[in-house]
Amino acid sequence: MARKGQDGQAIETRARHSILAAGPATGSRLLVAVSGGADSVCLLYVLNGLGDFIADELGLTLHVAHLDHGLRGAESAADARYVARLARRLGIPASPSKKPPARSVTGSWRKRLGPFPQTGWRPATPVTTTPRRC
Repeated sequence: MARKGQDGQAIETRARHSILAAGPATGSRLLVAVSGGADSVCLLYVLNGLGDFIADELGLTLHVAHLDHGLRGAESAADARYVARLARRLGIPASPSKKPPARSVTGSWRKRLGPFPQTGWRPATPVTTTPRRC
């Protein structure tokens, strides 16, 4: 049974269309921003399930990025460990990054738009995906 998004379209189909619409170059990394929350973990599982399409048909490599912005102290560190374990279990390379806490949640969102240094990613990376109500 296919999982359906809010518009009734299969989530896997929506993911395929979104990736194709971005026009990634063969050999690019499909960077998946994973916070450890339900939406981003769902997105990671969906993309991992599209492994043949992503790797074989498009020539892309999945890569997990996690930013620990430290706003929730020990809980933030636990999320980082969870994401690292999940990526390892799925066999997907991961790059955790830690930035000093922002003064607010809005400030932390702005910091998330900056670079993930360990991945070499910058905002101009051709394909970056984040969850939107998976």
